[in-house]
Amino acid sequence: MALTRSTVALIIFWMPLAMASEPSTKFLQRTPSLQVDSAQGFIEKLTLVPTDVEGCRHNESRRHVVSPKVYGQIRQPKSLEAMLPLDKVVTWLVDGPTLSSWLNDRCCGLDSDPDQAGKQCLCGIAADVEVPVDDSASYQIVAFDASLALQPISPTWMNFHEAGVLPQTYEWVFGELEKQGKLVITIDELKSCEPNLATWAKLNWFNAYRSPGVEAYKGIMEDPVYGLAGQMGLLNCSSTVEEWSGGCGCRGASGCEPESDIELFCGTGPLCDPRPFLCPSTDSGADLPVGFVRAYLHKFLDAYPAFKGTGFTDSEMKTKEFFVVPSIYLSSGSLAMTSPQSGVKSACPA
Repeated sequence: MALTRSTVALIIFWMPLAMASEPSTKFLQRTPSLQVDSAQGFIEKLTLVPTDVEGCRHNESRRHVVSPKVYGQIRQPKSLEAMLPLDKVVTWLVDGPTLSSWLNDRCCGLDSDPDQAGKQCLCGIAADVEVPVDDSASYQIVAFDASLALQPISPTWMNFHEAGVLPQTYEWVFGELEKQGKLVITIDELKSCEPNLATWAKLNWFNAYRSPGVEAYKGIMEDPVYGLAGQMGLLNCSSTVEEWSGGCGCRGASGCEPESDIELFCGTGPLCDPRPFLCPSTDSGADLPVGFVRAYLHKFLDAYPAFKGTGFTDSEMKTKEFFVVPSIYLSSGSLAMTSPQSGVKSACPA
């Protein structure tokens, strides 16, 4: 998927959220316990295992098991409010089994130097979830405990339909237009606008027609109805597309902005009407909104061309991904996180 970015050397780059006002905690070299039942517990273990070089040589008999109710992600700490940049309406995550693999394999016993171990750990995690590492960026791991209010969704094309995802995003995307009296109907009325099942089935079809991810995205772009000659062209999408850029990405200077992106889904009338773009009436013979919907997901849900719609981040289907809509805010009491770490790129294989 789709999905969907410094600290001084020798100071530990991990720090649970609950300790945010305290000095950063250095990596320790003691044997951690095995069961991990909370986001806080996972972050604490992640501060231990990268420097546990001796213990990790014998870790087959002491595997960590992270609760399936714990989720996490790697992020660039650009926003102090939300886990993803504020122009995105969802938070992308991995689940407990993947977090377990980070503790047991990806980050276990990497280096006795805490700074180097931390960088290697983050670089490996980024590779697992297919997130490109930027030379100038800092990275951190954030984890949270699932609850009745925060139930992650597996992002398959058909699950978007079954979970009714798009209507849950309209208040964030079009809410300001409603407040300004520029929306043709209310947000509550707009929430009945859902791309039909055939639209999601067609998006899934492009996975089989090409292959999940950027190739399926290119297939949509080349389609005479859904692509640049049709729907995506009406949205001013770029003909250049790569895994993490181009295509129907945000056009604003600071991400997806009202005039550059949101209003593309409004039409030419005096008031904004997103319905012809997202839920056109099939009774009138309108085409399925495949290109419009794929562009909407790219812009507002962080579903880059690399997003696969299979429920996995990778082509080998080893790392499951999930998302929560609307986005999780960093003020959530169930969150724990490591301190930002700079220089991660230097630890990645050339």
